[in-house]
Amino acid sequence: MNLPQLARKTIELSFKNKTFEPDEETKRKYKSFQSSFVTLTINGELRGCIGSLLPRQELYKDVQKVVGTDYIPQ
Repeated sequence: MNLPQLARKTIELSFKNKTFEPDEETKRKYKSFQSSFVTLTINGELRGCIGSLLPRQELYKDVQKVVGTDYIPQ
């Protein structure tokens, strides 16, 4: 799984009040501490950007954090 797929799946399930647990290969691939920045678009139109400048946790966790329900307006 690549990072855009991880972000998309996390967003999809967050709207269903569910969490997404990435497979072990994805966790291993993106386990280094890095910052992330995610750009959200709908039909090619910019809808928003969110991210972090400083590495706080494993990259796969950071991507999931920035696209998670903490940041989605209700």
